[in-house]
Amino acid sequence: MLGQFIFHTFNHANLSLKVLLRNTVRNGVLNELGSNAKNMYVSLKAYHAGVLVFSKNDFCTISPGGSIELSESNCPILAYDTRDYVLVAHCKRDEGSQYFAQEHQVTYSRRGDSRTTSLVYDQAPVLETRLKPIVLLAPKVWVSKDVNTHISIANGDYSSNDIFETPWKIDLIAQNGKIIRTLKLNLKQKDLYFLDVKAMLTEYLDLTDKLQMITVVAKGESSACAILTFLQNTITGALALEHSLSPHYYMNGDFNKVRKEALLFEK
Repeated sequence: MLGQFIFHTFNHANLSLKVLLRNTVRNGVLNELGSNAKNMYVSLKAYHAGVLVFSKNDFCTISPGGSIELSESNCPILAYDTRDYVLVAHCKRDEGSQYFAQEHQVTYSRRGDSRTTSLVYDQAPVLETRLKPIVLLAPKVWVSKDVNTHISIANGDYSSNDIFETPWKIDLIAQNGKIIRTLKLNLKQKDLYFLDVKAMLTEYLDLTDKLQMITVVAKGESSACAILTFLQNTITGALALEHSLSPHYYMNGDFNKVRKEALLFEK
């Protein structure tokens, strides 16, 4: 049973990172562990600009019901750096390649003070096929003179060591449904991308003291992505963090059909 938890540093925003890897029950369902509870074995890799910079196959073992915190003290790649990294924790229970669901937690803190933001989200399957369409919906993207939103795309693929790119199309849409700006990017595997929403809209939108909500829709192909939305008040330094959920949380039916139709949808 396999899963990969994809996360990243945010050094260029002066944020430190701690990660809580867990081997716990899900939504209180005891039979997911129960009397047949197993240890979870974790290996860890880190990448910068698509290049492997850190690897440890036997990083840690987490007993049933337990957790281990990753921080600068036991994971040097999380120490402050001018560069940012994509990290992939490859989690395994028992034999075989079947996916198992497990949530883990990230906590970002502003260096030098007590302001933090935290989020729990799922690890992803270790996919056998490389390319899968992804649709990103980030309806809670807010901007104003004092508020900005960053969207991060941590593009990790533990099952392949190849570095290759896939095309993505990203639309920024106003509340009235009008497309404000379209951005086309080539996203490299095992790389990290930050979208500064305010910077992307400076020439297209007049920002005032009043908050404006923008919807971001991205369409493209990638084997595995963790997509986070960082909301920040640039005056107070307050932070908020959200995760863009994968489609299985809010839909059912033929996923492959939906993916194909999403990539064909232009307006």
